[in-house]
Amino acid sequence: MKTLYIKEHLSCPNYVDQEHNLGFTRHTFNSNEEFKVEQQDLHYILFVLEGTLEICSDDFDYRIYKANTMVAFSKNSNIIGKAITNTSIYLLYFDKHVNVCDKLVLESLYTQFPIEKNEYLGLPINEGMKQVLESMDFYLNYRLQCCHIHSIKLQEVFFIFRGFYKKEEMINFFSPILNKTVNFKDFVIANYQKVKTVEDLSVLFGCSLRSFNRKFKEHFDDSPYNWILKQRAKHIKAQLLTPDIEFSEIIKEFKFSSASHFSTYCKKQFGITPREIRKSVTE
Repeated sequence: MKTLYIKEHLSCPNYVDQEHNLGFTRHTFNSNEEFKVEQQDLHYILFVLEGTLEICSDDFDYRIYKANTMVAFSKNSNIIGKAITNTSIYLLYFDKHVNVCDKLVLESLYTQFPIEKNEYLGLPINEGMKQVLESMDFYLNYRLQCCHIHSIKLQEVFFIFRGFYKKEEMINFFSPILNKTVNFKDFVIANYQKVKTVEDLSVLFGCSLRSFNRKFKEHFDDSPYNWILKQRAKHIKAQLLTPDIEFSEIIKEFKFSSASHFSTYCKKQFGITPREIRKSVTE
């Protein structure tokens, strides 16, 4: 099978090459070959597909990782490795907030499951994860390196975590990242639009509503309810200032009961009607 229109793929601005680490990269090393991973801006997972590696990182001295093992590293974790045998690996780079799915946020588990203090050994690559990596092989072999397929496959990796790894395993696997990046503000910003109430958000974070409100006040100097209302207003105004977005779309997305309800909201919130706001950017 041959990839059609390869020049169009290669020239597309969405094409991911070796200069852009976000997504999957594949590497092979001969026995005794040394390598480095220097990464300041992205988290990454190292999948050992074949062979045996010896790795030293900023966080630990030399450790041995064998085939069918995966290991997580946080931003700023540079590693030096040596292939003990002929070795094949994948590196998966990502920078987004780590959500396994909308029903499970790793940061919420962070408060529920203690991080194991014994030596960090990563996790086995199960059959589902192998399927994802093998399908990625197909795209790489045919040079279909669109950033969108990398994004889809990243989501698929986290879907496999959600479906086939225990919560305790996930929290310990991602502990090198979460130990450094769990941040209350980041959590709120990443998840407040996914819930209906402040109480839902507190449950997702894994604490009582009272504790959540107190913590929110410390970080945002506002109540969760007021802050969310302000964010909603910002999103609505941003869409009103985008001429291509129809009023009906905004009404539907933000669940206004009618056009008149939407107009009343805008006059109260912004002092002018939706049409007057839109007119300010179309004239």
